Amino acid sequence: MKKFIFSLAAVVLMLLSCNQQQPEVEFGLSESQIEASTEGGEYPLTVTCPTSWTATIDSGEDWVSLSQTEGNGSADIVITTQAGKKYAICYMTFTTGE
Repeated sequence: MKKFIFSLAAVVLMLLSCNQQQPEVEFGLSESQIEASTEGGEYPLTVTCPTSWTATIDSGEDWVSLSQTEGNGSADIVITTQAGKKYAICYMTFTTGE
């Protein structure tokens, strides 16, 4: 069975206001990469974040989708893949908000 790999990139933005540094946001993902079957499927992912966040998939990757692309606080989301890809790498970016 051939597999393909998702690389999940977590990007944390720190905003500066009035020359005072804001505290770091503790952000985490339950997986840093996922090996998915070429038969397609669903793969759970837990987002741990005390603030708002957004998730984006590289443009042109229509064979993969997220059950949720934004939230406020932690969430359990599902990555869904369609069958047919023999080998592919898909990058997703998670960004924390304010």
